[in-house]
Formats: sequence, structure tokens, C-alpha cells
Amino acid sequence: MDQAMRLVTDRKTYCAKCHLIGDYNPGGETQTILAPNLAVVGRRIRADYLRRWVADPKSVLPYTGMPVNFPPEGPPMGQDLMPGSAAEQLDAVVDLLLRYDAYMQNRTSIRALIGAAADAAGNSATGSQE
Repeated sequence: MDQAMRLVTDRKTYCAKCHLIGDYNPGGETQTILAPNLAVVGRRIRADYLRRWVADPKSVLPYTGMPVNFPPEGPPMGQDLMPGSAAEQLDAVVDLLLRYDAYMQNRTSIRALIGAAADAAGNSATGSQE
């Protein structure tokens, strides 16, 4: 679940780029778009629908702005965040969203997770190690 959370909290490519997640707000243009808060998705959406939506959003809502983050063809994205196939990444993210409350029970802040992920990405890009 920790690796799936790395995908969810990634601000460059994945969910945190547009979505509210618990106490995290991406700000900017998403204020007007208001992508759903992922902290409550698992309480509001059936598992089969959530998997279909995350796998191929345009198959559910053709005019959505949400991209396909786990493409079934080609190399999987986000290998630095969660190694594995696109199907494994998709399953992990859906599982995390369905069990978000239980996962966050021992954690306090999404903002802290996103900040730590950004710091780690900056350190790996510059080659520094702490």
C-alpha cells in the first residue's frame, strides 16, 4: 500500500496533480475543476466501478479530463514510484482507495507524504543523498 500511495501522491503525473486527497489540496487550476477528494472515494463508489473508472476514465465518461494513468499497452509508467506492470499498479491504487481510511489510521497528513515524495524526487534528480 505504501508503494500505491507513492503513485497517488505523485504531483507530476498521477493523482495529486489534480485531486484533493485528505488534507492536501493541489490548488491552482484544479480549484475550478474540483477533482474528487480521493480520501472519500472508497466510501462512495463500488469497487468494480472504481476499477473501471481508474483503468479507463473515458470509457465511463467520454468528456472527462482524467487521463489513463495505467495504460494496458506499452511500458508501465511510474516504475520509480512502484515497480510492476500497469495492471499491478492499477490493482494497488484501487485497493488503496478502497481501504484509504484503514491505511491512514496510523498516519496524520497527506501533505506530509506529498512533501516527502517531492523532497525525495528532488534529491534523486540532483544526485544528493541524505
